[in-house]
Amino acid sequence: MTDDTTIRKKQISTVEIMKLARIGMTQKQIASYFSIGKSTFEHAIDYVEAFNEGKAEFAKSILEKQYTIAMDSKHKDQSRMLIHLGRVSLEQAETQNVNNNISTRFEDLLEMKEKLGL
Repeated sequence: MTDDTTIRKKQISTVEIMKLARIGMTQKQIASYFSIGKSTFEHAIDYVEAFNEGKAEFAKSILEKQYTIAMDSKHKDQSRMLIHLGRVSLEQAETQNVNNNISTRFEDLLEMKEKLGL
């Protein structure tokens, strides 16, 4: 006796799953595309492996394109891409040192009110 999952697994190609993941589709979107539940997708090891392989290729292609833009001194978005890659890949960030010494104690507010003549 075969259950519904086994029947559907025979109809769904892991190559197709990989192709869809390569273009950025999520597990939920791919499951919907094949008319199966997301939990069915997640519990089929071969589906998840195909998805992970396709998703890795998707990420690689995006990073390659970003790198190409970042290294092209003539590209209009070079500086923006360098900043983006620095933030995301190298965890670089602009820091702001904000000194917040404003007191909000009620007594301090009353004292400030008196000093201002209010």
